[in-house]
Amino acid sequence: MQGVEKLPQVFGEPARPRTEVRMNTVGLPRPVVEQLLPHLDAFQASLWVLYHQYHKHHWLVEGETYTELHRFFQECYEQVHESLDRIAERITLLGGVPTCHPEELIKRSFLTHEPEGVYAVEAMLQHDLRAERELCIQLRGSIALALELNEHGTRRLLEDVLQAAEARATQLAHFLGDHAATE
Repeated sequence: MQGVEKLPQVFGEPARPRTEVRMNTVGLPRPVVEQLLPHLDAFQASLWVLYHQYHKHHWLVEGETYTELHRFFQECYEQVHESLDRIAERITLLGGVPTCHPEELIKRSFLTHEPEGVYAVEAMLQHDLRAERELCIQLRGSIALALELNEHGTRRLLEDVLQAAEARATQLAHFLGDHAATE
């Protein structure tokens, strides 16, 4: 709020810095974990960006398709939240610390949230479709890396996230019809 002074807060030092990787309890070699953690954290950060964008669209959608899209966007942000939570849990299982601060999440995300303001329904759908496509592309690369590293738990998780992203992208393309540009 403008004109309101932000109160200083003292947090002290964290008991464990975000960059510290502990040994995992599932027997994965440290070099494997250290290669996968940045990928997982980038997905977790990017999914937070996508979550907020879908939530924005849920709040702001207008027009003839309001009811259908309002529900659709809610389903999307709920699915995305479930995926990002599973990825963050995987990061902790592997001995890492998921990024949590909003400013740091934005830095680590490979997705960009659309600017503030209300967009036309078609633009909202296009923005979401572009984000889902990029998510799918990045996921495929990290799935290949996990497979190469023989890390099947992460591979399976990312495949689940990919299948959900592909399904959302397909639904978005159906809503857009002839306006769903393919690349």
